[in-house]
Amino acid sequence: MKNELIMNLMKTSMQNMFLRNVENGVHCIGVSGLHGSGKTTLCKDVVEECPDFHFVETNVSAIYKKFDASPQDKMTFEKRLDIHCAIMDSFGTMLKNTAIMHEEKGIKVFVFDRTPADVYAYLLAEVNSDAAREMKENPLIAEKLSMFIQVSCAVQSMFTINFILPGLFSLVEQGDDRGKLTASDNFHYRNSVKLRLMEFQCLEEDSKEFLVIDADAREVRRDFLIMHFDAIKELIEDSVEGQDYQKTA
Repeated sequence: MKNELIMNLMKTSMQNMFLRNVENGVHCIGVSGLHGSGKTTLCKDVVEECPDFHFVETNVSAIYKKFDASPQDKMTFEKRLDIHCAIMDSFGTMLKNTAIMHEEKGIKVFVFDRTPADVYAYLLAEVNSDAAREMKENPLIAEKLSMFIQVSCAVQSMFTINFILPGLFSLVEQGDDRGKLTASDNFHYRNSVKLRLMEFQCLEEDSKEFLVIDADAREVRRDFLIMHFDAIKELIEDSVEGQDYQKTA
């Protein structure tokens, strides 16, 4: 009952924040996808084309370092869940900072190179028999996971629109010969993350829009994002015009 009350308050707070942002013309664009799929590159290309936009780089690796870990490490599901909860907290902070940056610098559009949907998808891709055993032995882990999923949905609702990059493009072809070898190179793991991203769209009640950018060329990706954001932005601003903020108490 207590957790349900906390979640209801959080959802209301997020909805109020979203409405205030839209009334002020402030929007958050999210880019989701597998590691190495070009999320950060796309965000930088968009900001270069639209100088009024602000790029928000989500440094997940820094949070893993605080836990003395890296995403590729083998660890208990409980520890990975704790790390992903910390990442989700950082999203809440970054989203609140958009309002501050709008007031101080007049910035209205923020482009994120990762979203709560990504954090959800990567964590749920780790749910296997070992994770199930941990949750069976310690029901509090399952309860924390349930709360994490609800928080993910609430935080995602702050984004005006979310774009998904469906796969990996060749790093060598893009002039990057570092030869990254990560978990995302595993076929089954990639498919699991993709399925979780699709699943998240069904869970997220306040989803504004999830659009797949099915193109490899950087210019095409950039133009697709800008064009669809402009269209969705206008629709959302019209739909929330005159709406009242919900009471939080």
